[in-house]
Amino acid sequence: MRINLFERYFNDLLRENFLHILPYVFAIYPLLGFVDAQMVGQSPLKFILIRCAFLIPILFSYVCLKRSGSSDRMLLHGYTQFVSLGLGVCVVSYLLGGLKSDYYFGLIIVSFLQYTYLPLKPKHGLMLDTFYFITFFTSNTIGFDIETNLIIKQTSNFLSFAIFKFFASQRSQNLIFGSMKRYSLDKELNDNEEVAQIFGELCHLISNPLFISQTLVKRSLQRAKKLDDSNLYEGLDKSLKAHNRISEVVKKMLEFNRSKIGIKSYRSNLVNPDHHPEVPERPKN
Repeated sequence: MRINLFERYFNDLLRENFLHILPYVFAIYPLLGFVDAQMVGQSPLKFILIRCAFLIPILFSYVCLKRSGSSDRMLLHGYTQFVSLGLGVCVVSYLLGGLKSDYYFGLIIVSFLQYTYLPLKPKHGLMLDTFYFITFFTSNTIGFDIETNLIIKQTSNFLSFAIFKFFASQRSQNLIFGSMKRYSLDKELNDNEEVAQIFGELCHLISNPLFISQTLVKRSLQRAKKLDDSNLYEGLDKSLKAHNRISEVVKKMLEFNRSKIGIKSYRSNLVNPDHHPEVPERPKN
């Protein structure tokens, strides 16, 4: 149950970061089309439209997150956004001349965005980086006259970044979940202490008037015994047993509050009490 709460809290943070950063992505990503056009001396409109085409799935995901107000299906939204951005980088790099354009650095930026949003789970980040690696270096190598040294340099650079980012994401996730667990445990301990205080006060509030009432019933029972009134004695006897039972329950409640025994053991003690206070012997008719 606690793990599910941690997962939900983690997804809420992820959703909040998505909604915060995506507007900047919508503003910056198309503008890079001017840089693309400058590199090959072509019209910037072509590259801006290409980049905008890959922003459509991300825009749809953003609208869904905004309207739903829920952090469910965050994994689907995350894959939609990062896969679209990665494919856009692959296509633009292909149009700029493949690996010779040195556009693999744009892929590193997209991969790093996984970390700036909020560290995704390492396994999901690793799956996305594997997808980036296969898609980018396949589409930007086949059909191009590229030297082997350039391929080795760019693949080694990207793989080095992806591996170190994996370890950094893993460490960050451990820190985030560790902080969440410590906060949850501290809050639970504080809540338990407050409940214990209220629990003890209620037990004392019950036991004090109960003791007075129990004492009066015992005295009345002694008088009924002297008067040899069987009916009165029987009624008072039942009343005293009820008082004793309540007194026993309050006693067990206080023991439970002090010793923090388990609920199962506590219930067993209530059902099978060890002893009851003795009552005066009933007079014979």
